[in-house]
Amino acid sequence: MCSNEVCSCRYGFDTPHNYNDHEIYCGGFANQWQRNGGKCGPCGDPFQSPQPRDNEGGGKYGRGVIVKKYKHSSVAVIGVELTANHRGFFEFHICPHNNPLRPVSEKCLQQHLLKQADGSGARYYPGTGSKKFFARYRLPAGLTCKQCVLRWRYVAGNNWGKCENGTGMVGCGPQEEFRSCADITITEEDGSADDTPSYVPDYEDDYNEVDVESHAGKPTLVPEDQVNHVGHVVALTLAFLLIIVVLLGLIVYFYWAKDAFKGLLKRQTGQWTKTAPPPSKPASSVVTISGPLGAPPPVPPRRHRSTSGGEKAINSSARDISSISAPTRVTINGVAVNTGSGGVSEAPLHVPDD
Repeated sequence: MCSNEVCSCRYGFDTPHNYNDHEIYCGGFANQWQRNGGKCGPCGDPFQSPQPRDNEGGGKYGRGVIVKKYKHSSVAVIGVELTANHRGFFEFHICPHNNPLRPVSEKCLQQHLLKQADGSGARYYPGTGSKKFFARYRLPAGLTCKQCVLRWRYVAGNNWGKCENGTGMVGCGPQEEFRSCADITITEEDGSADDTPSYVPDYEDDYNEVDVESHAGKPTLVPEDQVNHVGHVVALTLAFLLIIVVLLGLIVYFYWAKDAFKGLLKRQTGQWTKTAPPPSKPASSVVTISGPLGAPPPVPPRRHRSTSGGEKAINSSARDISSISAPTRVTINGVAVNTGSGGVSEAPLHVPDD
């Protein structure tokens, strides 16, 4: 940002060069609002700087060089070059100082707030872009001075803050400020001007305190450019939380619940596709007979065998039985055998070991 006094060397005036004339912003937002409670030097220096400050009368760059002359009640075209656009608005103040080697007071500057010539008010809202902006302001009627301090004040509008209605939005609350001072002359029609010095308080007096309450809750953007970002912030927050929930769900599924879920799904699928068991086959009515037709069912052999006629039991340890001398009914290997009647039938009989 550049205005006249600190930039006068750029326009051919014999003044010290200030290569940081775009950084006259009260020492920065934190320095102005957190350290000094909103206080700033009248011409943009950090409030805590030793007095006289660099850009004030009597300071390093405040030499009292007159850069422009005007007639009282005339329209002044004031140009401001923005090297970085922070939105917000401009204001211009004048103090009939007439004491170039002494700092100007904030109280004197606040007495004369310039208004735009087209009746649109004191605040000028620059458009977008980093470039030169020109505004037309009406000088106070009847005000003349040999050395007037014209102060440019730029209140930015790109910080989030609390508004008067309790909501929050960009442009409300304390904002970063840029300031710059220039020395001009305002004369009567005949060229005469008042040269009465303005009151200058002692250096230790708190003469450059800004009205902090004027910043609290007032938006600094052009009304049509004010955008309520609360909905955007809420939507982004909800979307972020949704993404986190989805990611956590995927982690739980793949590391813990995957197998259980598959087992449950498999059991449910088995119940849905379960079929009736095949009917049992009826018991077979066919009886397998291992002996001759009409013979009784076979019985297992006994360890000690005896004849049906009460004869002496056969010794199972005998390997060979020579003959059977009487008709008898013998069961051999589960098969009943009848010998011929009235005669002797001899047959070798082999009894296996039990």
